[in-house]
Amino acid sequence: MLSRIVLIYAMPEEKRDAAAETLKAAGLPVLFIGRERYGLSLRSVLEPGSAEAAGDGIDEIFAVLHGFSRDGLDPALEALRSLGIGLKAVTTPTNLSWSGEKLYKNLKAEREAIKRAKNRKKR
Repeated sequence: MLSRIVLIYAMPEEKRDAAAETLKAAGLPVLFIGRERYGLSLRSVLEPGSAEAAGDGIDEIFAVLHGFSRDGLDPALEALRSLGIGLKAVTTPTNLSWSGEKLYKNLKAEREAIKRAKNRKKR
């Protein structure tokens, strides 16, 4: 399994080179995950030579950080913010078994719940 890496889902090919340069400058290894691998578990994606499991349930760019120490997270998050990537997650023992699609849907639902809670507080 890959050790320390940033997985980026759903980034258009025309933006990948610039994003790779930004992340490389920050000392961050990156792996871009395309539609043909959205259905794979995070664990499978992190295995060299993993198979394919297509999917299409991801409609915005999001990032997954794997193998980062607490000290290494802040620079990685800053680099991702500079790329305009809003949805981010860190791998956990639980979500390593989830597909990229499942994680994305979970992140999206959490973001919506936070927005609803903020709107209730404003009232």
